[in-house]
Amino acid sequence: MDVADESDDRAGPPAVVVGGASVLPVLPVVPDVTGIEPERLVEALAAAPGGAERAAALAAEDLPAPGGRTALEAARLRGYVLAAFCRAGLPAEVEPHVVASLESGLPYEVAGAAHALQGLERAAPDFAGPLARALRSLAGADARISFEAYRPSWPYAEPTTALTEVVRAIGRLGPDAGEAAAALAALDVGTLPEHLRPEVAKALADL
Repeated sequence: MDVADESDDRAGPPAVVVGGASVLPVLPVVPDVTGIEPERLVEALAAAPGGAERAAALAAEDLPAPGGRTALEAARLRGYVLAAFCRAGLPAEVEPHVVASLESGLPYEVAGAAHALQGLERAAPDFAGPLARALRSLAGADARISFEAYRPSWPYAEPTTALTEVVRAIGRLGPDAGEAAAALAALDVGTLPEHLRPEVAKALADL
């Protein structure tokens, strides 16, 4: 897995080479990722010049499903790509995609967007509203997931849940949590699954 070097400036950014296939994810064009494992694509993008901006092409809500994937598969890919920004850092140009995914109502995609906020290195009051709405939309519809791989084996080595990721993201907002803090405080902790109760308590303590 490497990044091809293209000396012709007219060719644009260098192509990302994954498993012998060359893909060029340049906004606003969705790359053809048919047959390419998402884990390998995300790793290649992370190492590529401008990789964060180019990965954003796969996270865009208003673009066609990449590689002929169904809408649900595309949503899963968006969630997986967004989750990777927790390690790579969350650039400003990806933030609108995070907001859109938080509002999607799809547990895996919402979780990926919330997980991405770990890579945010600024005050973020503008995420409070989307996180509050995500918290409400997932009430009673939580899902156990993992970002250890695109299709992780069961039992998960690194399990989490969509609501867990949203609650943790709210806690990280601290004094900027605003509407999200109010939504979190309004939860009836006694009705929550046991695994989520300490997460809520910690998040409230961090606010």
